[in-house]
Amino acid sequence: MGFYKTEALVLRNREFNEADQLVTLLSPDYGKLQVVARGARKPKSRLRGGIQAFTLTNLLLHTGRSLDIITGTETGKCFYFREDLVKLTSAVYWADLLDRVLPEREANPAVYSLFLSLLYLLEAASSKPEEIRALDHLFELKLISSAGYTPDLSSCLRCGEALRTREGKLWFNLEPGGIICSSCVQKAEMGILPVSRGTLALMQQWISMEAGQFWRIKGSAYNLQELDRLLPAYLEYHLEQKIPSVNLRDNLVRDF
Repeated sequence: MGFYKTEALVLRNREFNEADQLVTLLSPDYGKLQVVARGARKPKSRLRGGIQAFTLTNLLLHTGRSLDIITGTETGKCFYFREDLVKLTSAVYWADLLDRVLPEREANPAVYSLFLSLLYLLEAASSKPEEIRALDHLFELKLISSAGYTPDLSSCLRCGEALRTREGKLWFNLEPGGIICSSCVQKAEMGILPVSRGTLALMQQWISMEAGQFWRIKGSAYNLQELDRLLPAYLEYHLEQKIPSVNLRDNLVRDF
């Protein structure tokens, strides 16, 4: 391929050899890719500013034998969260999810746009834990939908009846990703979690709306408590990846 250019968001970077850094990028053109920034650990490296985590940058790269090489950067936007631990934890969590979920070098412009939109939302948000938790859950739901596992939240998976016509409790079934009404649920059934109608309505609105409309509909404390259980479990089931808990996310930041 020789030389090529791309816009990208930096997911993370880490030490690689004595003077180099290994950089994980998310590009609308090439998807997730790992590249090398040679000499980037040196104090006077001209590459340092453009490869910091959560930086939106324009890159010039050259095809290498095993890993492509960054030869030039032009920083467009730096999302700086290091002085706000709450926001940093979420940004690192999202980047970790993307690194786990996305295959190498498969373009996914929708996921790229989602991550960029959520970074702007995170930057503008307050540091209130409930607001940041809501953003975490919005990202989780949008990501799992982008991966092809959009849950069916309009009707019962078994009887097909519209949920607005069914009374009683509702359950979320992790395997097919959808709702089971009280008439169809079986006792001691595995892989189901109770979900309120309010949380169900919130999920429907989040799936259908643009991420930038988040401020209109953030959900209640009870909605967030239900999503704390439901969305990580749904992600783990379908992506076959262990999702870090809230407590373990602190470890992600320490290792970042």
